[in-house]
Amino acid sequence: MTVTFDKVRKTFDGKQVFSDFSYTLSLQGITALMGPSGCGKTTLLRLLCGLESPDSGTISGVPETYTFLFQENRLLPWASALENVALVSDAETAKNILCKVGLAEDLQALPSTLSGGMQRRVALARALAHKSPLLLLDEPFKGLDADLCREMIALLRQEAQTRPIVFVTHSLQEAELARATVINLHAIQKNM
Repeated sequence: MTVTFDKVRKTFDGKQVFSDFSYTLSLQGITALMGPSGCGKTTLLRLLCGLESPDSGTISGVPETYTFLFQENRLLPWASALENVALVSDAETAKNILCKVGLAEDLQALPSTLSGGMQRRVALARALAHKSPLLLLDEPFKGLDADLCREMIALLRQEAQTRPIVFVTHSLQEAELARATVINLHAIQKNM
């Protein structure tokens, strides 16, 4: 899968994030978007899937459907962990994936009773349960300790055998553990 950004320009409140940004992303396996805060990692992800529109320029090659994991967990507070994940799949798939993320004992728990890291794993499980040709994850391991992070990265590596994954991270270690192709947005923009 190839996604092409051609002379994309994007500003927010007068602050230019991208100016004549041209780049071709060859998406296979896992791709990690990296760079300092404010360089446009999340914006690129949102442009890629149409959650944001460029002020000018074009983006081509994006599949019609995709899965997006936001920086915020965005769990339904009145729904159990199982129900939150089953929203995008079925109960059996949801249960299996929640077990894979280490939440077998918390299937019926409401988000408010779960720790931040547990909530993040429910959100990640929901993303994994939604079958689409592309998985986009914005800081998927936020709030997870090192051991859990390694376990979740191992899950992503398995998932990347069936569909490409793009994730935003500030951690080179996460990118290396994921065996990701690293795209440094700051370096790309500096060289344009």
